[in-house]
Amino acid sequence: MSSHNHLIMNSVNYENGKMFHQSCNEMLQAKEYSNQLCLEYGLSVTEVKTKNPRHAKWKRDLLQVAEYALGHSATKKEFIEYMRYHGYDVQWEDKYKYITFTSPEGWKVRDNKLFDERFLKDNLEIYFALGGCDSAIIDPYFDYVTPNHPDCYTMTYSDGLINLLGDLLSTVPDDYYYQPQYIDEMSTAEKERIEKILGRRICNEAFYTYCTREDYEREQGISM
Repeated sequence: MSSHNHLIMNSVNYENGKMFHQSCNEMLQAKEYSNQLCLEYGLSVTEVKTKNPRHAKWKRDLLQVAEYALGHSATKKEFIEYMRYHGYDVQWEDKYKYITFTSPEGWKVRDNKLFDERFLKDNLEIYFALGGCDSAIIDPYFDYVTPNHPDCYTMTYSDGLINLLGDLLSTVPDDYYYQPQYIDEMSTAEKERIEKILGRRICNEAFYTYCTREDYEREQGISM
């Protein structure tokens, strides 16, 4: 449940006619007190503004947990379960453009407010479609560093990671060392969905190179 408060008061003192004045720090203190009340009653809260809100401690903690989950999850389901095990709720649905993360304390943030391209919905959809941490895509994906965003930006604007994924899945270098087992191709509908996100075609050889379809292998009894 989402909530916010309105504080209503007369800005002029009826006894002496003086105007009400409030400093920035006093306003932040009032907001923090309001947030504490919301948390006590199980309501969501808005972030107390800091000089650089994107570096708030709760966001750093969230990213630390999410990064570990990224490196240890082969599927979207595993990623969400890992986050929830550590107290973080994840709202990730097809009908919504963004993934919304909620911290154990009740802070909410969309994926594009984390300033880390690895946790944007489109990029994660591709990552887990290929097998996540069990696929050969993990190294370039996990090691990708989002360019620094100036403080004036309110959301992630860079698209280097999805371009990198597109380059990897459209062609395969002749001397690439990875030798995958032969596995069945993803369904036509799923492949078209990923191609739509990428904005380009997926090369069959690239799919076999980077994708680990563990679900298919288990169904077919193929041993690793």
